[in-house]
Amino acid sequence: MNVTGYEVKIKGPVGEEENLETVEVIVPVRGCFLSVSSLNEGKLVNKQEYEVSVQSVNGAWKSGYSQIRKVTPKVDKKPDAPDYVSVVGRYKAIDVSWKKTKDTDYFHVYYKEAGEDAFTKIEEKIEDSKYTIQDLKDKADYDIYVTGVNSEGESNPSKVYTASTQDLKPAQMPKYKLLNRADEGKVSEKIVSAKFGGGGMVDSPLDTEKDTAWGAVDNSPTSHYFMNTWDGGRYNPMGGRGLTFEFDKAYKMDRLALQEVTPQSQNYGYAQVRYWDAAGQSHDIPRGSMRVIKKADSEGRAYYVLKFPGAIEAKKIQFALSRVYVYGTISISEVYFYEYDTIEEEIMALYGDDLHTELKESVTQDTIDALKKRVETKDPVSKEFHPDQEYLKRELQNAQDILDAKNLGRTVKVYNTINTKDVGRGFGGLNAWQPLGVTAAAGEEITVYVGHNSKRAGDSTNLQLVSTQYHSEAASMFQVVATLKVGRNDITVPKLWSMKAEAGGALYVQYTNNNANDQYAVRVSGGVQVPMLDLYQVMDADHAAERQSRAEAYIKELETYVAQIEKNHDEVHKNSTNKLVQYDYKANDCILGASDIMLNTMMFSLPAQQILAGTGSGSTADKAKKLVTSMEAMENMMYLFYQHKGLNNNAADVKDKVPANHLNDGRCDRGSR
Repeated sequence: MNVTGYEVKIKGPVGEEENLETVEVIVPVRGCFLSVSSLNEGKLVNKQEYEVSVQSVNGAWKSGYSQIRKVTPKVDKKPDAPDYVSVVGRYKAIDVSWKKTKDTDYFHVYYKEAGEDAFTKIEEKIEDSKYTIQDLKDKADYDIYVTGVNSEGESNPSKVYTASTQDLKPAQMPKYKLLNRADEGKVSEKIVSAKFGGGGMVDSPLDTEKDTAWGAVDNSPTSHYFMNTWDGGRYNPMGGRGLTFEFDKAYKMDRLALQEVTPQSQNYGYAQVRYWDAAGQSHDIPRGSMRVIKKADSEGRAYYVLKFPGAIEAKKIQFALSRVYVYGTISISEVYFYEYDTIEEEIMALYGDDLHTELKESVTQDTIDALKKRVETKDPVSKEFHPDQEYLKRELQNAQDILDAKNLGRTVKVYNTINTKDVGRGFGGLNAWQPLGVTAAAGEEITVYVGHNSKRAGDSTNLQLVSTQYHSEAASMFQVVATLKVGRNDITVPKLWSMKAEAGGALYVQYTNNNANDQYAVRVSGGVQVPMLDLYQVMDADHAAERQSRAEAYIKELETYVAQIEKNHDEVHKNSTNKLVQYDYKANDCILGASDIMLNTMMFSLPAQQILAGTGSGSTADKAKKLVTSMEAMENMMYLFYQHKGLNNNAADVKDKVPANHLNDGRCDRGSR
């Protein structure tokens, strides 16, 4: 019988290496040759075994399958360079981790101390996706990169990352108006009782009696409280858990500070606090009003401040902590309590609104001058300034600018039509970010003010602050930093990557509700104001003049800003005390280059220099017209894209409408450094 064709049966795994699925496929073939790279749209996997058999066919006749042959695809090129690299400094060690790359047998890690010429190679063949470099110097900076290896050779290196090793010295927490001052190994006479509930005390010679916690206030870094759980004060009721301290009398305070015996990768993020007044009456501070703020001393060593929503008078106080995520343990090596200073309260009382754009009628130049003098006065005992001195000076300068009728930083209206509640439509790439027109360095402490049409100061909101990394890799692009409340929000900008380049980037808010009655406004104090162009809801034909007017104002701002960007970098970054931005100016890396253009369907997050260069030459009006024309073309293209997917704004069902959120163009492109 004549053979008219063949059927090839192939069985084996497909997909990604961490999520393989075994499939069996029969492939009809006319000739005597078949090349296969995928089965059922799933890609074959190198170094995995496949079963192959063949039978002849002629119409309904089939010969039966041949004996099974086992075949293993092989790599034909070197691995890609590893990415998603993370480096974290420890005591005389650095933890390195990365994403496993496809077709890689093992990895090499290279490192060198900053300033040295040659890298040292870890000779070990590392099959895991993490490694700890040991026996390093303490308090030293190291550069690290990773490569992958297979039978075809070694990959190109990953990007170079930087980490600093630590020493064993404890963080130097502020001593300004410190209440429990004492020598090392001693307890202040102002603390008359120290107890723990749950967990126990470790390496604490003062704790010879059951349930005492003197080691948490003995001014010794080694004695500490330990609890083998991540949640001591978030979801679980506090009850008798955590630490409880009683004072010799009631003291007025609005914060306490603490540090861990060894910093962990997961931060503390939540706290429960209960206190007893002079009459013995207990009071629970609402969980949502407590702020847990991670800070660092001048050497970068971490500690935490628990900030109360206002001053309290406590004869006794209890608190319990929880990690941000379900990971880690609870440890506290030292707790500092502080007597209350009214200076912050008096400065906040200067303002007549939540956004701090108006002063009360009673404020005069003498009022501000008197507060400035107090902010510049050291505590006579510790010889230290107020720990929030820079913030207080910034607020006083803001008040001075209002009094002098100077222009303040912009206030941004939040559009309630752009929100995270928008329904899914089967494709990704959209977000609900709205630009604030501010770029901020990692480690910088900023203040975000939120106003609302009906909520009062201290009320919770449906706004989240999003911090980004300028010119980032995909793994370190953004982080939701906090859910904001009405009024003042103190934020420390997180470090999102370990590249040897400036850390920080543009700030955004996202609205997490869908209420047409919500009217929010946001203003940022701190960071650097950057040019932004808001064309949202003015992209229709009726708003052509408005688009042109806004674009002209944006071009003028760009021209002034771009001309000064290198000078501004030297002033606020290179000559600052923040090591995360103390670099020579590089246009690709400088976070001052951030700028955003928001349309109806798109948001462009691009370098300010490139936006300006793209508008060409000519008058301001000519440049603005060119920019507007490009934005109109982009919007038209997006609507064609959505129409192709069957979406339009006149549809009855919301899932068939054009998405309310934006495709963010340019933010991901910065991954190509």
